[in-house]
Amino acid sequence: MKLVAHKNLSAQVLPELIADGKKNYFDFIYIDGSHQAPDVLCDAILGFQLLKVNGVMAFDDYLWHEELPYGVDPIRCPKAAIDAFTNIYCRQLRILNAPIYQLYI
Repeated sequence: MKLVAHKNLSAQVLPELIADGKKNYFDFIYIDGSHQAPDVLCDAILGFQLLKVNGVMAFDDYLWHEELPYGVDPIRCPKAAIDAFTNIYCRQLRILNAPIYQLYI
């Protein structure tokens, strides 16, 4: 097994990997960067293109939320983006058992 770390913003690295011919290349993709819903959704969509068929994608901090004086802002939580992604791609994925604050597909 070979592990290669790409250190940069995912919005830059993931499209570069796709352009470099890495579609359907990775067995495992772990999404754990920004907790902002737009960033998480972007990472999920781009990462899914890089994932092999029958590969596993893991989302960290599924139930994380920021304590704000006015309550919870759903745009500042990963869950809204992860739910949107799994709903849109429901015919192409299967939810796997995982620890409570993570979601694996």
